[in-house]
Amino acid sequence: MPACRPFAGRLGAVALLLFLPAAAWSPVFGAGGSVPDAYVPAAASGDLLPVPKEVAFGKGAFALSEATRIVVADGATDEDLYAARELNEEIRTLVGTVLPVVREREVSGPGGHILIGEADHTLLRRALGGEVLVSRPEGYLLRVTASSVIVAGADRRGTFYGAQTLRQLLRRGAGVGIPEVTIRDWPDHAVRAVHILLDNASDPFHVALIDRILAPFKFNTIIAESEYVQWESGRPWWTPDPRGATKAQIQRLLEVAREHHIQVIPLVATLGHSEWVFAGLRDEALCRRLAYSPRGEVSCDRARGVFPAVYDPTKQFTVEGRTATLNDALILPVLREAVDLFRPQFLHLGHDEVRGPSGLRYDMALYLQDVIALAGELRALNVRPMIWGDVLWERRAEATADARYRDLPRDLVIVPWKYEDVREYPEVAYFRQAGFDVLGATWYRTANNHFFSRAAKAAGALGMIRTTWTG
Repeated sequence: MPACRPFAGRLGAVALLLFLPAAAWSPVFGAGGSVPDAYVPAAASGDLLPVPKEVAFGKGAFALSEATRIVVADGATDEDLYAARELNEEIRTLVGTVLPVVREREVSGPGGHILIGEADHTLLRRALGGEVLVSRPEGYLLRVTASSVIVAGADRRGTFYGAQTLRQLLRRGAGVGIPEVTIRDWPDHAVRAVHILLDNASDPFHVALIDRILAPFKFNTIIAESEYVQWESGRPWWTPDPRGATKAQIQRLLEVAREHHIQVIPLVATLGHSEWVFAGLRDEALCRRLAYSPRGEVSCDRARGVFPAVYDPTKQFTVEGRTATLNDALILPVLREAVDLFRPQFLHLGHDEVRGPSGLRYDMALYLQDVIALAGELRALNVRPMIWGDVLWERRAEATADARYRDLPRDLVIVPWKYEDVREYPEVAYFRQAGFDVLGATWYRTANNHFFSRAAKAAGALGMIRTTWTG
């Protein structure tokens, strides 16, 4: 992807930061070791990243030739062909050519070819004989012999991830030979996510990030901070920041993510970190009226870019001749617009660090009421709600004492975040025992990533999010 070359240095830095949560596929931890860039050939069998569950190298190699074909199932769809495309991209990079992609009916047997697919690939199953396939979701069997290469996925994602591992093996042989090996692999976490911020300048970087780092390291989810997207809702009395991503840029991100088997979950910061709401208000008087300010302390200064961080969802105001709350007039329309644009399975509602001016504790009843209301709206759209977990964890005694806590929907996904290098993460088990699905969230610290990932796996969490807090 020549257009992405200017981002090589930036991507290398991101690769270093993202490696450990990617390795949550099979967590490893070693102090002081260097992490290879996604495009640097691995030097030894233990350098496959993420580290596979089972690896057994042989002594020979499979030699690519002009007669070699990438063979897919007769019924392969465009989505099935993503893995074949990834292999050919690697081969083109290494040797300047590509292999023909053919259906299984077009070859007489597996000899000399690369077979990729799932259980419906008849030739692949016959070539494996009685060898046991990997059945766990997103898992794969990769077998390389002197006569053929087989990537057998438990599902489409599994096939795609097997192809990513095969890409690393191709680099070892400089695109000419592939070392004999049998690999069985599957992820520890169902969700392996990276959090990014969307703006109107970073889309080429995000495309390169997906192609060169997230897909090769087997991430399957992006949490996309989306409140600054160019939403239509609220206009003309509210307008988005012009620096936010356009819908066309979002569509491009979604297309590239889909081609790499990555789901994109929008995050719209609501209640807390809501400066975006106040910054977009045309009427400064509305800014002062809608802010959460029990003591009357409100800072709305457009010239200095200073706005409240938290609003009161119960306050009413008149807009375009009707009386409404901020949720009715802006927040819910933006959420519906986000659902229409992203078509997500989940939507992250934010709700973290919800504090009033000067650190004033936010009313817990109001907090719980807002989570329940917004979650209910998302459920009506067949979207699972998600929130950060810091408020419900740090103020857990107060939260559980409120009757509304029992009304929180149990399909709500709670995301406790902790960025310190500590070994214990009791909040994961706490929320799991309360009946919620959980995603852990880390930042850049090495031990934090390792031990939080381990705690999440032990507690049966959905997975992990690696936050970046950058575009």
